[in-house]
Amino acid sequence: MTTPLTGVGIFEAALRFGPEQQALDCAAELEELGYSALWIPDIGGALLDRLETLLASTSRITVASGVLNLWFQDSAEVAARRAALAKNLRDRLLLGIGASHAQIVNPRHPGKYTRPLAVMNHYLDALDAADPPVPADRRLLAALGPKMLGVARDRSAGSLTYLVTPSTRRSRERPSARTGCWPPSRASSSRPTRMRPAGSRGRTSTSTSTSRTTSTTGADSASPRTRSDAQGATGSSTP
Repeated sequence: MTTPLTGVGIFEAALRFGPEQQALDCAAELEELGYSALWIPDIGGALLDRLETLLASTSRITVASGVLNLWFQDSAEVAARRAALAKNLRDRLLLGIGASHAQIVNPRHPGKYTRPLAVMNHYLDALDAADPPVPADRRLLAALGPKMLGVARDRSAGSLTYLVTPSTRRSRERPSARTGCWPPSRASSSRPTRMRPAGSRGRTSTSTSTSRTTSTTGADSASPRTRSDAQGATGSSTP
């Protein structure tokens, strides 16, 4: 049984690029505080290694790529590494997958960034064809425009966005004027947040982002407990 994605999660680059033991300790504490997911970025390199160690250091929380850059991570390796995980870890892994941007990809691989929509579909084809496949309900797509949102709707559990304001999020929860169809059934959006020191526990202030998962109705899917925990741990958020 897979872990449902609801409520408030944390997007934090230090969980990916910071010292490993410090990242693992932080992950365990965030799980204890009641957050629902940990999201880590990807600019190439050992993304899968860090996802695996974060999963191993926690017991309940969803661990997700936010987002896996499909130009830098081989689809066959992604599927194989996921399949090699123990089932209790595999069920908590969520793959946020994105086509990124030319200004990120081309400096490393000149001219490689082309036809991102087609490349995304080919990448998903490979995940579907793997043995075992990566289930559509265990992946989200970074989607901004209507065509990629359509792929997210049809071939994943929903869309994943970063630095998206509430008004933009609401507009994506309505039927598209251009396509006449609904966007993905779930959307995860992220906003920057300033973490407050907790005083008695000695945590220090740090810049991070919170991610909130919503349904197409626009209703906040966070449980009362999760919402309370988030308010206690975060300061003001800037859209």
